[in-house]
Amino acid sequence: MLIGLFVVLLIYPQTIRYSALNDTLILRANGNYAMQSTDANALVSTLQELQKTAPGRVFAGRAGWGKDFKLAETSMLMYLGNFGLPTVLWMPETWSPNADTEQYFREEFRQDYELYNFRYVATQANLPKELIRSFWVPIKENPSWKLYGVLTQGYFSAGVRPAIVAADKYSRGNVVRLWIQSDDPKNGLYPQLTFDTKNYPVNVGLPNFKMLDEVTFRVPDGSTHNLFAERPRYVSPLSNVSTLNNIIITDQTNTADMIFSAKVSVPKDCTECLVDLKPSYHPSWRVTIDGKRVTPIIVFPFFIGIPVTEGTHTIVASYQPSSLKIFLLVLSGILGIGTIYVFLKKRGKHNAVTPRR
Repeated sequence: MLIGLFVVLLIYPQTIRYSALNDTLILRANGNYAMQSTDANALVSTLQELQKTAPGRVFAGRAGWGKDFKLAETSMLMYLGNFGLPTVLWMPETWSPNADTEQYFREEFRQDYELYNFRYVATQANLPKELIRSFWVPIKENPSWKLYGVLTQGYFSAGVRPAIVAADKYSRGNVVRLWIQSDDPKNGLYPQLTFDTKNYPVNVGLPNFKMLDEVTFRVPDGSTHNLFAERPRYVSPLSNVSTLNNIIITDQTNTADMIFSAKVSVPKDCTECLVDLKPSYHPSWRVTIDGKRVTPIIVFPFFIGIPVTEGTHTIVASYQPSSLKIFLLVLSGILGIGTIYVFLKKRGKHNAVTPRR
């Protein structure tokens, strides 16, 4: 009894102090939000309107100038994400495999915006001029923010598969990082990533190697190499490299959440050609070409690779939860309704008036 009383007396005062400070911070944040919300919501509505005709991700800073771009006490990057606007580089959101390598995005290189389809850049109104990139095109501004556009191809882009890289979730980071920070993405070279580390490397088919750890890889002849001493070199399998420039992608749409479509025209002799779709790969993505289902692959950094052949095709990609998830969702709904029904039925019996004798 005395020990319990001692613990309460020890903890209670600091809890009161914490609550008082918390109340102060909440009041301050609410006051700041009330003053800034009109401008912030104008940015949200502007971006939502732009997404209808030219969908793309939004770059709103990160550990650099983004730390000062806030709505009250909340990072603008996080605030925009709350409205379903496609943002990345939000470090707490690490469920996506792409989150491991998004940190290597370089805001001073235009090709990195193309890689991730960063079509919009939102900044605070007073961002220093030396931090404004030459390829940012002004779209709109108000007293609190400025909005820029970056010319990108969209969520779809053309490429080729030059190699296969076998790795696990621990060993893939550096090899992807070196690829991101090279000219390979700009040149349309998208290596396939596989987690089948038992069957690679093999001495047939496409060039391939296996990551043994974060910096060491093994090639088919059995020799091992260091990533940083001997960086992997990816070579296009096309006999004429300019063939890639003749892949035409048109009519890109993102009309609904997690549904993407496009038309693609592929020239002849397009060996290992593919269309790179820039959401993160997941087995639940369903991809069709001309209405026929196809199997996508994982390509660097962790995007959806869709192999294509000569001709003009319509590609549709949609995210569909697995049958197990759907079953569990339906089951939980049935159980929830059943629980409520039983509860109400028992409550009705309990409240029933007993007739007088």
